[in-house]
Amino acid sequence: MKKNFQTSFILVFFGVLIFSKLGFSQSCKETDILLNVPGKLIDHNSAPTGGFVSDYSAAEKARAYKTLNAVEEICKKNFYLTGGIAKADFDFREKYFFDKYYHVTSAYKIGFYSFLCDKGVIKPDHEYGTDISIVVNPQLNYYFSPDEIRNFSNYYSDPVKNAGPLISLFRMIVIPDKKKAEALNNGSGYVEETTGGGDAYDPDIYRTWYLTKPGKKLLAEVTRKEYLESLLEFYEREKTAISENTESRITEAKKYMETYQKNGNTAMYQSHLENKQKAEQELSGITTRYVTKKTVVANLLKSQTESWLQQPAVINPKIRNSSYCDSDDDFKKTGYFTFTHFFDNESGDLVYKWNADYFKEQLQSPAAPLFIKVSFRYKAKTKFSTNIKDNFMKNLDLLSISKLLQSQ
Repeated sequence: MKKNFQTSFILVFFGVLIFSKLGFSQSCKETDILLNVPGKLIDHNSAPTGGFVSDYSAAEKARAYKTLNAVEEICKKNFYLTGGIAKADFDFREKYFFDKYYHVTSAYKIGFYSFLCDKGVIKPDHEYGTDISIVVNPQLNYYFSPDEIRNFSNYYSDPVKNAGPLISLFRMIVIPDKKKAEALNNGSGYVEETTGGGDAYDPDIYRTWYLTKPGKKLLAEVTRKEYLESLLEFYEREKTAISENTESRITEAKKYMETYQKNGNTAMYQSHLENKQKAEQELSGITTRYVTKKTVVANLLKSQTESWLQQPAVINPKIRNSSYCDSDDDFKKTGYFTFTHFFDNESGDLVYKWNADYFKEQLQSPAAPLFIKVSFRYKAKTKFSTNIKDNFMKNLDLLSISKLLQSQ
């Protein structure tokens, strides 16, 4: 939520303007009677574009602005609001790779501020509890993350440049809610979920639509073969990263040992000797763990039939609780991503990836809209919020927003 003096001034100004035009005085006795006062949409020009604007080229920004302006015009059509003010802004998200392909993510957002009776004076609330986000090329969180693994940069596809997409394992997606996965992949219907935001009495509810190109799926199922091969790729990168770190500790220990041997500091010499011996022992353990993990996966790839390997990869739904292993014991023995077996469809989670065919079509125009997420947050026990759901959202022309995907 972006709140500053200028924004508050604009909101108050428009509130006063509305009241004066409609013949209302600025005085009031209670907030509830303000629910029927006609509201107004303040367009995005009242606030600067937020987010990572400077990260994008002039052409990318121009293309994104074209889409966002079109979205705003659709939202203005048949706009109806009472009891508050709606304020819009544009936002650019951090760079993201849809599998191997980079596309610009931008958003049109509206926050709904209810009118309050504050000491007999009508004012718009300084915060909003109801909002809508219409996100062009929305990002999903990848399921696995190298954040807690040493030498993060080693897991980029190009570790030398330290840039670009991550290796395939860290570009995989898991959506435990099968209804949500279906809505996302088919671009039909909406999902509604409570994520714990707001207060216990009246929690935030999110109603979300995913608008996609007809006949094309956003996500593709990862096969067992792809998943196993991605583990082998990770094992190689992990061994290199940890070995380099450990070898640098050995080199450092030798350097200090030489220094302290020369100046006769026996205690410090002994301390660094122990550090060296410990690192050398770790180096041996790295190789052992690497060979153990790799052998299990490599043997599966060699011994299983092609039909078995081409089946969808289904994994332990609790794998992230055990450092990406099926159990803590596996992690203690051989480290991250120790593989034991796949799960069946009933007890496990299906692994997806972004469908490359869907995203490679617009490589020359990364800001072009490929799919759109419409997310409405409301509170079921707040009248101002449910009025927006029953009026503004009911009249929002999702079909016209969806057609923006075809106007490229």
